[in-house]
Amino acid sequence: MKRVIAMNEINITTTSIDISVGLNALQAYQKGDYKKALQHLLDILDIEPKNWQARLYLGVCYHKTGQLAAAQRAFRYMWDNCPEAELKQKACTALHSVNAQISGEQTKAPEEFGRYTQQQGLWKFGDR
Repeated sequence: MKRVIAMNEINITTTSIDISVGLNALQAYQKGDYKKALQHLLDILDIEPKNWQARLYLGVCYHKTGQLAAAQRAFRYMWDNCPEAELKQKACTALHSVNAQISGEQTKAPEEFGRYTQQQGLWKFGDR
């Protein structure tokens, strides 16, 4: 049975985990506690490695905590493996932004990236 754990504009769909794990991840993310959200997201991915929404938020949390290489790996893994076109596109956009940051072309996600992700439902990704 698929369950959607949602808060405001963000959600994670899950089938195998205790709903409290997903809820804790979303609450931590929403509060801006990205390190705590990372741990909960990793717990989700240990049980559901193909949970693409959780993996996308994992990349976002890595980005928010300044772990650009880890964010790059998470987004690249999604680009290479995610079968869902919409999430794959979000990962591609995020990967492009992280690659630019790593190569020194920018120090902050571009303004249009923040607008794009908010319009696509990726809550507050562009804020740094």
